[in-house]
Formats: sequence, C-alpha cells, structure tokens
Amino acid sequence: FGNGNASAMGGVQSIGGDGRIYLGFNPLEGEKEGSFGVGLDFSGADDNALLEMVDINGDNLPDKVFKDGGGISYRLNTSGPNGGTTFGDKHTITGISNLSRESNFSFGLGPEAYFGVTLMYNHAWTWTWGKTYWVDVNTDGMVDLVDNGTVYFNHGESGDQITFSTNSADTSVPMDTGTLDPSVLPDLSAVEAQQRAQAPLEDTLRRWIAPWDGQVSITGDVALLPNTPAPVVISGTVSVTPPASGNPTGDGVRVAIQHNGDELWSQLIDGGDYAPYTPTGVSNLTVSRGDHLYFRVGSRDDGASDLVSWDPQITFQNVVLSTANIR
Repeated sequence: FGNGNASAMGGVQSIGGDGRIYLGFNPLEGEKEGSFGVGLDFSGADDNALLEMVDINGDNLPDKVFKDGGGISYRLNTSGPNGGTTFGDKHTITGISNLSRESNFSFGLGPEAYFGVTLMYNHAWTWTWGKTYWVDVNTDGMVDLVDNGTVYFNHGESGDQITFSTNSADTSVPMDTGTLDPSVLPDLSAVEAQQRAQAPLEDTLRRWIAPWDGQVSITGDVALLPNTPAPVVISGTVSVTPPASGNPTGDGVRVAIQHNGDELWSQLIDGGDYAPYTPTGVSNLTVSRGDHLYFRVGSRDDGASDLVSWDPQITFQNVVLSTANIR
C-alpha cells in the first residue's frame, strides 16, 4: 500500500466456500451416467476491505484508507487543479478498527439428466448484506462509518490524525437522541421465510435400537447449560451455577423422546432456564426387537448458547438372566 503513488486500486480479503449436491436416480445401475435428478448449488463469503478509496477529510477527493497492522491509516489525495499526482504522508485514524465489510450467500437448484449428453437447468438466488459501510449520517460533509449498526462520526483532522467516535456533539451537525420509526424499515419477512424454508433447522439426536422384545424405562434429567462457568454433570443429574448477569442466554431449545414415529415426551426450555427437567410418561414402555428410541435436541430459532446436558439411561424391566448357555 505504500509508496504514495496515485492509484485507484482497492484491496479485499474474502473468506468463503461453496458446494454442490446432486440427488439422482438411475433405474438400471448405480452410476451417474444414465440418471436424472436435482442439483443443488450453494456458496457464501465474508468480504473485508483492506484498502478503500474514501473521501476521508471532506475535500471531495478520494483518499487512500487502509488497514495498517492493528489499526487504520490514510494518505490524503494531493491532486486537484493545482495539485500533484501522488498521495500524501501516512497518518493515523483513531476510533475505528474496521473498513467496509459485507457477506453474501447464494443458493441454486434445478433438474438435471445424464443420458449421453448433460441436460440441466439452474435457478439461483443471491443475498448480500453489508455489516460495515461508509455514509455521511449527519450530512456534515464528512463521511462516517456504520459498523454493525453503530455509527462512528468523523470529527475531521486534528494534527496528524483523524478521529472517529460515537458522539456527534463535536461535529458541525450534532444529532439528538431519538427513536427510530419502524415503519420506514423494509419488510424482509418474505426473504426470511424463504431462507428458513431452504435451510430448515435440524435436530441433534441420539438413537437406541432395542436388542430384543420387552419393557424399558427411561431415566435421566435434561438441562440447558450456561456458557460459563463450566457445569458439573454427575450420573445424569445436572448441577450448574447460573452465569453472571449480562452473559448471553440464547432463545432456548426443544427436547423430545420419540419411539419409532411417535413422540412420547417433549419440553420447551427457555434461554436462561438452567433447571433440570425429568421426562415423564416413559416408564414401562413396550418395545420390540429393532425398535428405535430417539433423543432429540433442537434449536428454537438459532443455535446461540444451545449447550445441553442429557445422559439418558434405558433399563429393561422384569428381565430374567439365563445361565444355561454360560460355560
């Protein structure tokens, strides 16, 4: 970034990934050739600017603003009617630690067939949202930075540095504290519903398969655990200390016990509720050899702070052990 010569370049660090899934059917043999089905493509990335051309001092000339070690620095554009063709000396920006950041996600699907020639159709959707961006929030002629919903106001040059802060009082156009009118925000419920339909929540589960016919009882408490301090779990009994005030609690989980296709018991546990819950209605349960018991844990809306302790015990009832074949 460094010799001061005029340049219109920008630098971005992008971290992302992509994948592709083909779900097909071949009526003759287990090969892709001769099959037909559906293809799914998906990708996502986080982009973080390393260098941007931004009018950082309000003179209507794009300056070079860039990450420099652990901070942000700038070089002023010295061009203009009587200027040169270089950028000035490097100076420091205080009060901010990020440049522009955005994320994107793409999802596509469509039919495919492989019969000597490849036939496919793909329809794709792409979503892009900015986390950090430049905008003159208070219209004072100085570009400000919005970082994850927090506005950092540009206070201009002072000495050999430019300062940003969340306080607009020292700018030429201070802003009073107010309340946002929700009616001016766009309705994104349709986009949210579409994303939920395309990426539904999935339960975490453990499965037990009955080795023979009989009756079983299920014991063992289940509890939501705080992130800190570390919980203690002893023989299925949960002993925890609730976290200090201010720690994230998430929105809780839903837990359930299922016998084959029938749900026997379920419990909604709210975020911050660290009390153990004892499953009911799961004693003297009749099972046949090969039956499945599922112990399900699912997020209610997101997976934040969804740490769960559950060590279920399954015990056969009225079992008589035979020693006839023991030698």
